[in-house]
Amino acid sequence: MKRVVIVEDEKLVLLGIESLFVANSEYQIVGSFTRASAALAELPTLDPDIIVTDIKMPGMDGLEFLQHLQEHHIRAKIIILSCLEDFAIVSKAFKLGAVDYVLKHELNEQELFRILDGIPIEQPMMSESEIVHEPWNELCRFSDRLEKGEDIVPHIEKPLVCLLVCKKKYADNHVPMKTNIDTVWTMRFVHRLLTQLHLGAVFFEDTGKLVLVIDGSEKQNEERKRFFNQLILQLKQYINSPVVILRGIEFEHSSIAEQWAYLLSMHDVAFYVDSTRITVGKRSCLPNLHEKIELPDPILLLQPETLVQWNQHMVEYFKYVQGVFMDSSQLCMNLIVYWHQVKQLVKDAYGENGVEMLSNPSVYEYLKEFDDFYHLHQWYMTELPKKIRRIHNISGHSRKIMRIKLYVLEHYNEHISLQDIGQILHANSNYLCSLFKKEVKKGFIEYLNSIRIDKAKSLLMQDAVTVEEISVQVGFTSPSHFSKIFKRITGQTVSEFRAKHACKPNIEQEI
Repeated sequence: MKRVVIVEDEKLVLLGIESLFVANSEYQIVGSFTRASAALAELPTLDPDIIVTDIKMPGMDGLEFLQHLQEHHIRAKIIILSCLEDFAIVSKAFKLGAVDYVLKHELNEQELFRILDGIPIEQPMMSESEIVHEPWNELCRFSDRLEKGEDIVPHIEKPLVCLLVCKKKYADNHVPMKTNIDTVWTMRFVHRLLTQLHLGAVFFEDTGKLVLVIDGSEKQNEERKRFFNQLILQLKQYINSPVVILRGIEFEHSSIAEQWAYLLSMHDVAFYVDSTRITVGKRSCLPNLHEKIELPDPILLLQPETLVQWNQHMVEYFKYVQGVFMDSSQLCMNLIVYWHQVKQLVKDAYGENGVEMLSNPSVYEYLKEFDDFYHLHQWYMTELPKKIRRIHNISGHSRKIMRIKLYVLEHYNEHISLQDIGQILHANSNYLCSLFKKEVKKGFIEYLNSIRIDKAKSLLMQDAVTVEEISVQVGFTSPSHFSKIFKRITGQTVSEFRAKHACKPNIEQEI
């Protein structure tokens, strides 16, 4: 039975969560708290397997709570509760050890236990002899041992520290597969091999992560080669999971603690290292930093004739990301925000039907599962254009009308007319006017103004931008004309809208 602690400052929500566990015999609520500080004081006694906590609470908030959990080495798996899908906060929570999150407004029994049931809890079954003789019977983390000042491998004069990371397997379409790595079994396997070669010791750090401390002396060069070669072959055969080994090879005369600190500083290297085989990654392998490259303009993706250009730009972006070893959570956030920008353009150009195709399934549900750059790169480069092509096929608009709408989305802040667009499309402006009205159900000027006003709404939420500046930025020739059109479309004056919305945070909807 898995032991659960709940931390939620809203009493009604707390009671609601508790009620979801009543009929489930696989989980036991061992503590419920409305304050994170109170929970923190009781956790050592409660010894939970899972902690479900709100992210925004009075006093000690969720992020501060997670920070304390890290400092106190609480090994429970952490699930975040949030009222809104605030990716910036969720990203920070993941860096502090959270394994998943749930939106409060989507919280139900099915969703909660779908997440909880997928969380692996280490409960190794060992024999009496194993408990006595094996060094990992309590799965004490390597970092904890260092902090306590333990003499890790006193018989090795020149230790070499390596971090072994078991990565996920991926389907042919580059989607992460649901596989559970038996960390304890892998640890026993590596321990047996190290013992046979009298080369060093292995220690637990986290699920799928082991630390190897081996003899780094020159006299053991051949034995180390034998060890890594056998590890490559046997882990491939018995674990059938991609593995990356990172080692601080530059530190020939440094202490174990110094090498470990170095390995922690390069934790994201494992995300980028080729994991089709066991690889030894070193920070010295980092490519030279390139000039910063941004993601391409999303408008390129929506026009069939510029898809090749979009693809080339994306290739350059991913090369840059790999070259600078961008933090994997930051890369994930960048791609989520970009997907959202594409979705907004799709909504403007194709309507709600197109948005639904980009929203289901949620891109976030995929991206948070990736632990390998190659597969993330391949999936994103394939999945986004594939969905856009499907939207092209079902849009219901003729090619000419789609080109007009996309042109407006790209040039709405300029002086544009159907005469100008007609010259670009080599078509009569009167014909385009009639065709646009027939397919879009509104006139060209009405559509252009609606796009401009939508853009203006976002700018009006920023107090620092004046109405005069906004009118120019969205393509109007004068503030008075802008104000007149704004009132006609929204039913509010510019001042009324700004007074109502300026102080409210601009919250993005779920992707």
